[in-house]
Amino acid sequence: MAVGPIFEREVLTTPRRLSHYVMRAGFVAGLLILFYSLRQATIGFQDVVFAGDVASFSALVFRVFALLQLTLSLFFATLFAASVVAQEKDRRTLILLLMTDLRNHELAVGKLLSSLLNVGVLLAASWPVFAVLRLLGGVTWSQILWSQAIVCAATLAAGAWGCLVAFWREKTFQTIAISVLGVGVFLLAAHGLGVVLGGVAEQPWLGQWDWQLVRL
Repeated sequence: MAVGPIFEREVLTTPRRLSHYVMRAGFVAGLLILFYSLRQATIGFQDVVFAGDVASFSALVFRVFALLQLTLSLFFATLFAASVVAQEKDRRTLILLLMTDLRNHELAVGKLLSSLLNVGVLLAASWPVFAVLRLLGGVTWSQILWSQAIVCAATLAAGAWGCLVAFWREKTFQTIAISVLGVGVFLLAAHGLGVVLGGVAEQPWLGQWDWQLVRL
């Protein structure tokens, strides 16, 4: 494979673990439980008569799912990418990888993509749920595709940041702390920049991030 043997080994070994399938099923089940909870909180046991009500509910669920997906992806991509390299340093096996014939990009990109494999699998598992929301109306394919593109790009950026810090710092605690802190500072800086430039209306922080994600 073009990304190197590290990622290839992870692709071959990950499907052999039971946790791989439990994690995917649990994530989708969690989304469905959240879907049911939102329905009970907004509609309850009432009969839905108008199609517009279903479309409005679908749009609400899409906003919640997209924000949840983005938040979890940023958090876990940073942690997974940072912890994978940090564990190699703790076990003193990173020096063995550096002594092999692996090229620089094969080592760096391979470690990055292998650490993001589980996150990518969860994102792919959630796509059918978003497709169901499209069937309910209120959401276009363009919104779904753009939201997934934003989440994938943010996941890759967060993972790259975690890998960078992990290769830089020696201690595991320092690596994780700086990685998470860096993501938090970036989000706060992006929010503040949007407010200062006047391109985004003044809203609570959570609603602000939600608006930036789905206003496409």
